[in-house]
Amino acid sequence: MAWIDSETGRPYTEKELAGMRTTAPEPDQTDLPQEHQTSVQPKQPGTDLENFGSGAVASLKKTYLGLKQVGTYLTGNPEARQAVNDEITRMEKEYGPILDTKAGKAGELVGTVGQFLVPGSMAARVGKAIPATAEAAAKIVGKAGGVRRAATTAGAFEGAQPITPGNTRTEDLLIQKGARALAGTAAGGGVGAVASRMTRAAVPQAPELTGIEREAERIGLTGDAALTAAQRTGDRDLLQYEEGLLASPGSQNLIKARRNAQHDKLNRSASTAMGYPNHAPTEAVFGAAKENVDLAYEPISKIDKLRTDVPYFDDLGTFIKKTKSKDAASLAKVIKKDGSLSGDAFLETLQDVRDFGFHASHQGDRYTARQYKKLGTIMEDFLDRRLADLSKQPGNLITTDTMKEFRNARTQRSVIHELEKSTDPVLGTVNPNKVLKSQFARQGYGAAPSPTTHALKEVADISRVMRKTMPYIGSSGTAERLGGMRMVQADMNPLEKAKMAVPMVKNYLAAKRYLAHGGEPGVFGSRFTPAQNAFIRRMLPPEVIGTGEAAAD
Repeated sequence: MAWIDSETGRPYTEKELAGMRTTAPEPDQTDLPQEHQTSVQPKQPGTDLENFGSGAVASLKKTYLGLKQVGTYLTGNPEARQAVNDEITRMEKEYGPILDTKAGKAGELVGTVGQFLVPGSMAARVGKAIPATAEAAAKIVGKAGGVRRAATTAGAFEGAQPITPGNTRTEDLLIQKGARALAGTAAGGGVGAVASRMTRAAVPQAPELTGIEREAERIGLTGDAALTAAQRTGDRDLLQYEEGLLASPGSQNLIKARRNAQHDKLNRSASTAMGYPNHAPTEAVFGAAKENVDLAYEPISKIDKLRTDVPYFDDLGTFIKKTKSKDAASLAKVIKKDGSLSGDAFLETLQDVRDFGFHASHQGDRYTARQYKKLGTIMEDFLDRRLADLSKQPGNLITTDTMKEFRNARTQRSVIHELEKSTDPVLGTVNPNKVLKSQFARQGYGAAPSPTTHALKEVADISRVMRKTMPYIGSSGTAERLGGMRMVQADMNPLEKAKMAVPMVKNYLAAKRYLAHGGEPGVFGSRFTPAQNAFIRRMLPPEVIGTGEAAAD
């Protein structure tokens, strides 16, 4: 049917009708209901300061409209839901040009960060006034500056931002909001983990461990035998973490190897003191060390008779008169009465004098101990004179070095005796506690080191470091037993074995990271004060999230 002009009566051609259709005016939006009008005049960019302020306002409006959208979808009707969606669309059109400018993006970033920091500072004040509130919040969303806090706050922030679901169905909105919240949680947790690592503060060192690292390096506890973070700092949390690694499959071998390397250093120092480096102090080493000592005693023990001289009797007589120790005087009288002895008997008597002196010192009778030491010196001086005379006679085993070798052997025998009290020769392991206990009994505080103490200096130094850094949280064995049960189940069930592989790898990587960087500060933690570092730690997650929001627009 042809269309006819009502005024002229002329019919329209197809070309004229097509032109009329393309130039028909759009319906006036003023005829639409108010809640469905979307036309809005965009804000035009102004000065940088104006754009910055508008960007900050836009950030706040976004969060406001996002929360309003959730509330409307949960309680409103379809018309109200469409109205809030239109309001969000108008806001995006209105601030679109502003947010395309650098100053606008910066303002949005500051506004976003402010939404994290302002409520956070208010919550901190409430937490100080009401500690129970802070504790409850920490249990729910984690500690301030922590990974869980960053994840939960980022998820909450992203979930509060407005979206355009395309319809008015509540289910669709919640699904999209949930997806956005999950994405924010993941991003916040990741950024929080990076921030936690970069802003990690150094674990403070216990006062009694001051200089322990230098001391450990001096005695050779480096490399595979270096101190762990818990040993270096004495921090109880780190020690609990280390004990957890020690009791967990996948990580226990790494921690155990470090501690074994330290103990191996102590064991080898004990063997070195006995003349057998690179060996453990086992029964065989103790036996060989004693045989070497006996070889040095043999020339003296084979002397048929050590004839006494006048100076020897005079020294014994003077000692008996002057000493106030009845025990030492009684023994000196017996020695004087016995007179000349064989080399073997003389050495046994001299050893008795040394043993009595050590016993007196151990009992706290220092005067008597000193008197026995004087008596021993008188006997040694006599032996020194007799050996010097015998070395001049041809055809005997005595030389000018016999006395020197005897004194070295006597010190060596004392070293062996001390190590025997501190060592399990079956396992070849030295107990650092027993080493130090023996040293304190043998060597008084402030006294000049004896030859035995000097010979055992390295053993004592390593024992002292190990004693200071020895773990003090003993495992009850429950964790090990549970771990063993899981390993047995995994060995019997291939599926359980596959399940256990993942946590074992995670434990292994955690142990490697702990041994390499445990207790050390992060990049910012080592360059800023604790207060500055804490501020950066709290700022970094929202800043990065805010940057993402600005970049998305």
